[in-house]
Amino acid sequence: KVSKDGLSAQVEAGRLSDTNITSGIYGGLGTANYQGVSLGYDNGKFDAKASYQNFDWDTPTMKWGENLGIWSVGAGYKFGDNIHASAEYAGTNVDLPSAVTSASKDDQKKAYDFTLQYKGVSPDDVNSWGAYASYRYLGDAVSVASTYDLNGSIQSGQKGWQLGAKYVPFKNVIGTAEYGENKDLATGKDVNTLFGRIQFLF
Repeated sequence: KVSKDGLSAQVEAGRLSDTNITSGIYGGLGTANYQGVSLGYDNGKFDAKASYQNFDWDTPTMKWGENLGIWSVGAGYKFGDNIHASAEYAGTNVDLPSAVTSASKDDQKKAYDFTLQYKGVSPDDVNSWGAYASYRYLGDAVSVASTYDLNGSIQSGQKGWQLGAKYVPFKNVIGTAEYGENKDLATGKDVNTLFGRIQFLF
């Protein structure tokens, strides 16, 4: 990764283990080769980014899983010292397998996120806190290894609202609480989640 005058560029390459794949569409295909490139800009008030990732599964019988390309764009703006609004969109033109019904294919090939963040936390700043509200839509064909799955407020293949807050009661201790009111894209089933965590940093 290189950066200068608010501009940044990053190139990545590696292997993605099946155990790290959160998408129900790509789960079970095994390990994938991965390459990615991203560009970003941040002047402290306005930020923007664009990226492209390519995944290539080893399984030769799954031709639709070869050379999966995902592109994304996003931007954010900081209002004053405490409020940050952001939006991001991602898509793919992969030819999905017949296991994904025609009615839901287009729904699964896009993802987006609108987030409003208030303040934030620092492990060294006792009583610091932050909160956010988001609406997210995570199509399963785009959310290969979604980081949102780490907190459980929304999973790949779902859409819905999430609310969350963090608080530092003691130095190097962070408390997190998050709630998600979501819907499964394939079945339409409501999936509501509640997540809590205490982190001790050393």
